[in-house]
Amino acid sequence: MKQKLSIIILTLATVIFGAANIDAKSKADDAYIKKVRQIYSNSVNASKDEYTAHMACTANHILPATGMQNVKFDFYYQIDGPDDVHDSTIISNVFLIRLSYNYAARNFYEEYLFDDKGNLIFFYQSGDGILDDYEKTEFRYYFKPNGALVYANQKDSNGGKVVRNTDLKGGGQLVDEAHANANKYVAALKNLFLL
Repeated sequence: MKQKLSIIILTLATVIFGAANIDAKSKADDAYIKKVRQIYSNSVNASKDEYTAHMACTANHILPATGMQNVKFDFYYQIDGPDDVHDSTIISNVFLIRLSYNYAARNFYEEYLFDDKGNLIFFYQSGDGILDDYEKTEFRYYFKPNGALVYANQKDSNGGKVVRNTDLKGGGQLVDEAHANANKYVAALKNLFLL
């Protein structure tokens, strides 16, 4: 009897301790997400400042079988260094990239938010048919500076359902694409200064 009671108490303690660890991680993640949202808010406010370095790049071209495609990048960054506009080293910190584009009648929008060291900390994507189902879908990803995924959610037009973390359809592929695209876009901006 004492042995069964000990096993029950030990099992109960393990469950409670495990729940406490999950709760502590959840609180830490919530605090980090709040911090990222504040950085985002500050970046959006900075992007509206007329003295913030901003480059807009627009491309319009015709794609076979889909028609006109419009692509627009907005880069927001800080400038350090010499006044030579052809020197890519003057870009010290890209803090926000916005991208809007279309394929045929489907429209897409993306945002990439970086910390002050250039690490991707937030990625947002919305569009029609991201998951090949032609309905409006939104993704939000929060990353630690080391690239680890902290939190993700997906919202679709099916009643506004929100799916979190491990239940995310196509999540791993989209996370990898977000990091790859963020690096590619920052490199493209720096290459534009070499023209």
